[in-house]
Amino acid sequence: PGARIIAIADFIDRNLEKYMSDVALEMTLRDLNEQLGRRFDPRLYSHFSRLAHQVCFCAPSDVETSERELPPNELKEGMIVSRDVKSGTGILLLSKNIALNSMNIKAIKRYYTIDPPKRGVFIWAR
Repeated sequence: PGARIIAIADFIDRNLEKYMSDVALEMTLRDLNEQLGRRFDPRLYSHFSRLAHQVCFCAPSDVETSERELPPNELKEGMIVSRDVKSGTGILLLSKNIALNSMNIKAIKRYYTIDPPKRGVFIWAR
Protein backbone atom coordinates (compact mmCIF):
# COMPACT_ATOMS: atom_id res chain seq x y z
CA PRO A 1 0.00 0.00 0.00
CA GLY A 2 2.83 2.43 0.79
CA ALA A 3 4.37 2.05 -2.66
CA ARG A 4 0.99 2.69 -4.32
CA ILE A 5 0.51 5.85 -2.25
CA ILE A 6 4.01 7.12 -3.04
CA ALA A 7 3.53 6.39 -6.75
CA ILE A 8 0.43 8.60 -6.92
CA ALA A 9 1.97 11.36 -4.81
CA ASP A 10 5.09 11.37 -7.00
CA PHE A 11 2.97 11.46 -10.19
CA ILE A 12 0.96 14.43 -8.91
CA ASP A 13 4.10 16.30 -7.80
CA ARG A 14 5.89 15.79 -11.13
CA ASN A 15 2.90 16.70 -13.25
CA LEU A 16 2.06 19.86 -11.34
CA GLU A 17 5.60 21.08 -12.08
CA LYS A 18 5.28 19.99 -15.72
CA TYR A 19 2.11 21.95 -16.44
CA MET A 20 2.84 25.12 -14.41
CA SER A 21 -0.46 26.79 -15.33
CA ASP A 22 -3.77 27.82 -13.82
CA VAL A 23 -5.27 24.43 -14.72
CA ALA A 24 -2.30 22.31 -13.64
CA LEU A 25 -4.22 20.49 -10.92
CA GLU A 26 -7.16 19.63 -13.15
CA MET A 27 -4.85 18.42 -15.94
CA THR A 28 -2.80 16.36 -13.48
CA LEU A 29 -5.87 14.71 -11.98
CA ARG A 30 -7.21 14.01 -15.49
CA ASP A 31 -3.91 12.33 -16.44
CA LEU A 32 -3.94 10.36 -13.19
CA ASN A 33 -7.54 9.26 -13.78
CA GLU A 34 -6.57 7.90 -17.22
CA GLN A 35 -3.97 5.64 -15.57
CA LEU A 36 -6.24 4.20 -12.88
CA GLY A 37 -6.33 0.43 -12.87
CA ARG A 38 -3.24 0.15 -15.05
CA ARG A 39 -0.57 2.17 -13.31
CA PHE A 40 -2.32 3.41 -10.17
CA ASP A 41 -4.69 1.96 -7.60
CA PRO A 42 -8.21 3.30 -8.35
CA ARG A 43 -9.20 2.95 -4.67
CA LEU A 44 -6.78 5.77 -3.79
CA TYR A 45 -7.95 8.31 -6.37
CA SER A 46 -10.75 9.92 -4.35
CA HIS A 47 -8.44 10.41 -1.37
CA PHE A 48 -5.73 12.04 -3.46
CA SER A 49 -8.16 14.17 -5.43
CA ARG A 50 -9.61 15.60 -2.21
CA LEU A 51 -6.17 16.14 -0.62
CA ALA A 52 -4.73 17.69 -3.77
CA HIS A 53 -7.53 20.26 -3.84
CA GLN A 54 -6.90 21.10 -0.18
CA VAL A 55 -3.12 21.41 -0.51
CA CYS A 56 -2.52 22.74 -4.00
CA PHE A 57 -3.61 26.21 -4.99
CA CYS A 58 -4.26 26.75 -8.67
CA ALA A 59 -5.88 30.13 -9.25
CA PRO A 60 -9.08 29.84 -11.28
CA SER A 61 -8.86 31.93 -14.41
CA ASP A 62 -12.20 33.64 -13.69
CA VAL A 63 -11.09 34.93 -10.26
CA GLU A 64 -9.01 38.07 -10.02
CA THR A 65 -5.81 37.35 -8.09
CA SER A 66 -2.80 39.49 -7.40
CA GLU A 67 0.49 38.96 -5.69
CA ARG A 68 1.44 40.76 -2.47
CA GLU A 69 4.68 40.84 -0.54
CA LEU A 70 4.29 40.59 3.24
CA PRO A 71 6.70 40.54 6.15
CA PRO A 72 6.57 37.27 8.12
CA ASN A 73 4.72 38.86 11.06
CA GLU A 74 1.72 39.61 8.78
CA LEU A 75 1.31 36.03 7.52
CA LYS A 76 -1.92 34.23 8.40
CA GLU A 77 -3.03 30.63 8.20
CA GLY A 78 -4.69 29.79 4.88
CA MET A 79 -2.74 32.32 2.80
CA ILE A 80 -1.26 30.79 -0.36
CA VAL A 81 2.46 31.32 -1.08
CA SER A 82 2.91 32.56 -4.67
CA ARG A 83 6.69 32.08 -4.88
CA ASP A 84 9.18 29.73 -3.26
CA VAL A 85 10.15 31.01 0.20
CA LYS A 86 13.91 30.90 0.73
CA SER A 87 16.22 31.97 3.53
CA GLY A 88 18.88 34.61 2.99
CA THR A 89 21.42 31.93 2.01
CA GLY A 90 18.98 30.25 -0.38
CA ILE A 91 17.62 27.38 1.72
CA LEU A 92 14.16 26.43 0.47
CA LEU A 93 11.75 26.94 3.36
CA LEU A 94 8.45 26.44 1.55
CA SER A 95 7.48 25.74 -2.06
CA LYS A 96 5.14 28.02 -3.96
CA ASN A 97 1.40 27.34 -4.08
CA ILE A 98 1.29 25.90 -0.55
CA ALA A 99 -1.30 27.05 1.98
CA LEU A 100 0.27 28.47 5.12
CA ASN A 101 -0.40 26.80 8.46
CA SER A 102 0.81 27.61 11.97
CA MET A 103 3.84 25.32 11.72
CA ASN A 104 5.24 26.73 8.48
CA ILE A 105 4.53 30.32 9.55
CA LYS A 106 6.52 29.67 12.72
CA ALA A 107 9.41 28.18 10.68
CA ILE A 108 9.41 31.13 8.26
CA LYS A 109 9.52 33.62 11.14
CA ARG A 110 12.39 31.72 12.76
CA TYR A 111 14.45 31.62 9.55
CA TYR A 112 13.72 35.26 8.78
CA THR A 113 15.26 36.07 12.17
CA ILE A 114 18.27 33.76 11.84
CA ASP A 115 19.01 34.07 8.10
CA PRO A 116 16.93 36.95 6.70
CA PRO A 117 16.41 37.33 2.95
CA LYS A 118 16.17 40.72 1.27
CA ARG A 119 12.46 40.34 0.43
CA GLY A 120 9.30 39.37 2.27
CA VAL A 121 7.00 36.45 1.56
CA PHE A 122 4.91 36.63 -1.59
CA ILE A 123 1.30 35.45 -1.30
CA TRP A 124 -1.75 35.35 -3.55
CA ALA A 125 -4.38 37.93 -2.65
CA ARG A 126 -7.92 38.01 -3.99
